[in-house]
Amino acid sequence: MQKSTVLLSDLGDQIDALKRHISSMSDLMLKALALSLPAKAPAGTAEMLMLLLVYREAESRRRHNEAGVFTPSPATQAQN
Repeated sequence: MQKSTVLLSDLGDQIDALKRHISSMSDLMLKALALSLPAKAPAGTAEMLMLLLVYREAESRRRHNEAGVFTPSPATQAQN
């Protein structure tokens, strides 16, 4: 039981790190990643998780753009 708790905690940490990495990508990189992933990944696979995270990030950006909210990418912030 203790081992599974540690493994689930580690998995959660890795998913959070992946979310942060995806959110830091440029729009072009995000689109390229989405195109490189299989359109119908099997449920429960790493590909499915990645696909869901990429689509969530893309949808979040689309909603922000429609609302007129400007959110600079990390690269843009570094230039200022």
